[in-house]
Amino acid sequence: MKINTQALTDLPVLKSTLAQTTTLGLRADVVLGSPAAKCRGVGICRVVVAPHQHIGDCPAVHTIIDANIQGRPRFYFLRHTISAQVLDQHFSSGVFVVQETYHFSKSLIRRLRLGSPHILPGKYLIEVTDKYFIVDF
Repeated sequence: MKINTQALTDLPVLKSTLAQTTTLGLRADVVLGSPAAKCRGVGICRVVVAPHQHIGDCPAVHTIIDANIQGRPRFYFLRHTISAQVLDQHFSSGVFVVQETYHFSKSLIRRLRLGSPHILPGKYLIEVTDKYFIVDF
């Protein structure tokens, strides 16, 4: 699979606002990729909240989704659930790239008390811990 990296160079790098969280978070499978490209490319294609699980061929990572103090989405991607191919495509550069706007469902917005109903295209810094890749959107 080939990614058009030229278009990605125009996206701004957004600084992380890692701060205390305001909710308890939800367990989810985050399907990576671009929705318009049927989960190919980079970004967030779908969020499947536990107890449901993603079933399919598209790459998915077990994640805890929370809101930071500013009400922005924070994703804790569990590192041990990430394959080498997914790691290389989505996490190896130190930024998580979103090519296409991801819209949260109304129920997720309400449950997480998100201040924004979507994640905008851009480059988001990844904070690395022993257990997680943490991204504030």
